[in-house]
Amino acid sequence: MLAAQGGVSLEHLKRLQGVQYVVADATHAPTLFVIHKIRRSSPTSAILLEVYYVLEGMVFQSPDVRELLLSRVEKARKHLRRSVDKLLPELLYSAPEGGHTWSFSSQRRQQRQQRQQQHLLLADFYDLDEDVEGDLRRHLEVVKARVAAEEEGAGEAAAAA
Repeated sequence: MLAAQGGVSLEHLKRLQGVQYVVADATHAPTLFVIHKIRRSSPTSAILLEVYYVLEGMVFQSPDVRELLLSRVEKARKHLRRSVDKLLPELLYSAPEGGHTWSFSSQRRQQRQQRQQQHLLLADFYDLDEDVEGDLRRHLEVVKARVAAEEEGAGEAAAAA
């Protein structure tokens, strides 16, 4: 901008040393501009310090690589945690069958429910996402209702005998 408005040549600006702001991309102007903040030490040597973008008149600082990676790793961790929480009830251990096995059939529904009860008891020790925690709490209510119904049925059977 300075070069265009003040009649200063771009070559003269490149010879100046210090911090400079350079429009790096204006292909989508006037909606989007990308601006680089650089430290120039010579006409051929410049170090990129920051990247900004101007979107419809609002200036935003771009996240650095560390923040971007941390965000993506955290998102991946949440998805993996959700997957493990959904798969964990299907995991069974049986020495005769050779150790850990996955049971996705309805034949072992009772064993899965017992495992789910155990995992629900341990749920408070885990840092669960709100969605998963809500699912576990709803499941715990269903399990409690079933246990109460079984106890009530056992009490009625004993009273009838």
